[in-house]
Amino acid sequence: MLAPTYCPRPRRAGVAALVAALAATVLTGCITGDEGDEVALVAGVRTGSPAIPSSAVRGAMELIDADQDRVVVVSVEGAPRVVFDHRIEGLPTNTLDRGDDLEALGVIVENAVLEAASLTEEADVAEAIALAAAALDPTARSRTVVVLDSMLGTAGALSMLGGALDDEAEERVRALVEAGAVPDLRGVRVEISRLGVTVAPQDELTASTREGLRAQWEHFLRTAGAEVVIGSDSQSAQAWALESLPHVTPVPVTRSEAVASCRAELPDSIIAFGPDTAEFVDSRSARETIAQISLALQECEGVVSVSGSTASAGSERSSQRLSEQRARVVATLLAVELDVDLDSIEVRGYGTTWPCRVDDLDAAGQLVEERAQQNRVVVISRGLDGERCP
Repeated sequence: MLAPTYCPRPRRAGVAALVAALAATVLTGCITGDEGDEVALVAGVRTGSPAIPSSAVRGAMELIDADQDRVVVVSVEGAPRVVFDHRIEGLPTNTLDRGDDLEALGVIVENAVLEAASLTEEADVAEAIALAAAALDPTARSRTVVVLDSMLGTAGALSMLGGALDDEAEERVRALVEAGAVPDLRGVRVEISRLGVTVAPQDELTASTREGLRAQWEHFLRTAGAEVVIGSDSQSAQAWALESLPHVTPVPVTRSEAVASCRAELPDSIIAFGPDTAEFVDSRSARETIAQISLALQECEGVVSVSGSTASAGSERSSQRLSEQRARVVATLLAVELDVDLDSIEVRGYGTTWPCRVDDLDAAGQLVEERAQQNRVVVISRGLDGERCP
């Protein structure tokens, strides 16, 4: 049977006993040494971040399947800890026995994640990632840090409290570099799948705040030298069924006022679509925003119009088609909120010909992303000239 090694830490009765019972031998001290694939799980077993399903843990361990491979578990809390550290040794060559041992390790690691339940208040996610990366052997064949947390830090370098959730990513990370607060993550792959997924008492993020959170983390990690993979988690968010988890301050979520008079301009920061699709990144947030706009439009008179615009990417024909598809998706939801027929709403896709667009190409004809973002927009108006610019 595989023998896990636990680094010294405060222990919780029950879970610790279960992990010890699953292992034939429990060694003392932390392991360092031989090459292999190494994975560190940064586990947010804390208030405000959703419970981690078994499938997420098993998925994170896909690389751990051979002698000298290693798995580490780090907690997310005010003072992050390495709670589990094990290198595989003596894995059977027999396929059946080998599978049994790897299955047993999977069970042990799932329970080790529970051992990562926070003991200290707040959540220093940046420090947890730095600690996880530092725990991995620089000579390993591969080093991967898998973050299973909402990424809404409330302590340390990338705390999102005090309005920091709305900070501009480049400026914030530049300040952290100057302060020497960015870790060295060169050679480390960082995988994130639960970014912005929250449970009470943390408020749900809007599409714009989630995108802002993503931008800050992506810029921070890339500046640190990491390879960054940010995916989406299809699991429904459930709170941890654990008692007395330490306090984590909820991060205030700014909800943008999208409506001005009888015209609403909705850029990606308010209603975000997936790249080259007419599908919302956050359908719930999009519905909430459109519902808010519909209330304001009820005070206006005239024909309702919805227009779409895109950046200068792709052909004019594909851009026009995509902008019209996005406008129609918004118009469909708006028709329901206003209780009118969809056919009564004027829908138009401008593509790259929107009268209010900015030039989003540089002198070499390359797309300038900051300007392009201003052209990815859906405009809703009632009783106004749809081509009028504010």
